[in-house]
Amino acid sequence: MSTILPTTRISEVLESHPACLQVLLDASPAFHKLKNPVLRKVMPRLVTVQQAAGMAGLDAQVLLDALRQAAGFSLSPEHTEKGETMSVSMLDTPPPEWITAPLASELDVRALLEQGEEPFKHIQKASAKVPEGSRFLLIAPFEPIPLYQALGKQGFEPWCSTHQGTYEVHFYRSDVLWTPPAQVGQTAPISRSFDHEIHIPETLEPPEPMMRILAALDRLPAGKTLLVHHVRRPVYLLQRLEDLGFRTEVQEQGSEVKLWIQKG
Repeated sequence: MSTILPTTRISEVLESHPACLQVLLDASPAFHKLKNPVLRKVMPRLVTVQQAAGMAGLDAQVLLDALRQAAGFSLSPEHTEKGETMSVSMLDTPPPEWITAPLASELDVRALLEQGEEPFKHIQKASAKVPEGSRFLLIAPFEPIPLYQALGKQGFEPWCSTHQGTYEVHFYRSDVLWTPPAQVGQTAPISRSFDHEIHIPETLEPPEPMMRILAALDRLPAGKTLLVHHVRRPVYLLQRLEDLGFRTEVQEQGSEVKLWIQKG
């Protein structure tokens, strides 16, 4: 790791620079859950430095500089990435009108996280049960900011509240793709035209689907778009592609997932 960037995941920071844990603990009570070794294995894998700052209500640059200083890196501005936006916290924002919509599903992921299990497949299953005009409730030990974009692309709008350290996140399903407020109007959507396409068979075991997609992207010229026909939403691959500067768009129709990836 040559420096710490806004898009660096907290897990990478702590793995390479254990001293940064104390920086986080001192920065905000929101990070005190990282004292728990099990949560320290799961939560940081999902969260970037930018998103962590948003969760704690901190200035992202201040947190970034503190982490860089603890890790022994330069604080000079040339390391700061341009054109980035922080995923927006929805915690204790004004309740939306849809908060009284029918509750179609509820999921408490606290026990899963305590066991060190990734909860996303359970979240996918819960969200799949939600018809348009209804909502589902996610109960978690922290605000799951990275989920907002992932489920927003499926037409879910989030709202979050907290009580005594427990976070209740409501996801309302509409027919409109939700866009984080900080990202509205920044980029035009990807054209549904494409320059190359691949199909991911259901029989492929991880990490083979990801390897095939990355290999196809490696061969793709800059500025071109790859269409991937997938059998599931590759959420961790999508997060990684966005970190690397690729633009992505996902369309889910039943068991078919279409993924457009534009190479920068």
